[in-house]
Amino acid sequence: MGRGLERRKAIFERYSSHLSTLINEGELKDVKLEFENSYICPICLSQFTESDLASDSKNMLTLEDSPPDSLGGKKVALTCKSCNSRCGHDLDFHLQEKLLELDSNEFLPNSSQKGKTTIDGHTVISKTIVDDNSIKISLSEKNNDPNVTKDYLKKIIPGRIVNVERKKSRVDNQKFQIAMLKSAYILAFAKFGYNFILDLSFDIVREQLLIPEEQIYPEGFWTKQPFAEEDEGVHFIVEKGYESIFVIFPLKTKSSIRRFGVALPLPNQPIEKVVGELNQRDAGFGLQIDDMGGKEIDYLTDNEAVNKIKKWIKKIHATIEKPKEGN
Repeated sequence: MGRGLERRKAIFERYSSHLSTLINEGELKDVKLEFENSYICPICLSQFTESDLASDSKNMLTLEDSPPDSLGGKKVALTCKSCNSRCGHDLDFHLQEKLLELDSNEFLPNSSQKGKTTIDGHTVISKTIVDDNSIKISLSEKNNDPNVTKDYLKKIIPGRIVNVERKKSRVDNQKFQIAMLKSAYILAFAKFGYNFILDLSFDIVREQLLIPEEQIYPEGFWTKQPFAEEDEGVHFIVEKGYESIFVIFPLKTKSSIRRFGVALPLPNQPIEKVVGELNQRDAGFGLQIDDMGGKEIDYLTDNEAVNKIKKWIKKIHATIEKPKEGN
């Protein structure tokens, strides 16, 4: 058995077993298993059996990195090949490209950017490369007129100002944000399994991942705060009026580590209202965050820990003021 198949099988068995346990305990009354050992893709909610781990399956189960492997993520879940293709590679490109652009715009060490440089009206196609001690400009022989390059080089003398014009961004900002939503959602699934994500409140997340061209999930669902390494993980915002799942994760390049926070729904709790309230807060605001007992809890086997969260969610619903009759 290859290493990739072995890893996929281990994930399949862990989450398939969790799904069966919840069904047998009557926790997921609306879910009917199609196979003796079923795995539900967290994005499209289609059911798969162990045979779909094989590469000759029409829609095999694939390893899902969250965040993308290129940004320091790990293989934490399985999604079907169809979902991986539809909302994986394209979204991940825009996420990685955005981070690389941020690095180059700040001229961070080990970053680079393509574009144009100009000295005294002489413009050439170039690449700006930053290392620990210097900024270098590499000229493209293929894309530059040799005579223009010659005149340009004559102008390079100490103290001469060089204007750098960055290449037009390739980032689709909408897809960049949805890629962050996907990373947070997959991390939440990896943490809690099927305890929460099959709730209808997560349909808006799944729909947004599958239709990235449209604005479906409310804008303003993510934030970049000065989070520390110890803040990373899947948490809950417990502050009244802002209750939600809150995922903090790092995105790593050769030049930087940036941490982002993404708000996800709670069961039966519309995310639109929560995100709307978050958008009213000032930049740099603090939130009351709780991990509900510790980062090392295995929520796929620790029923006591899961029940603690469910009681908290029920308490939220109980305190929501119901509209009066006639209004």
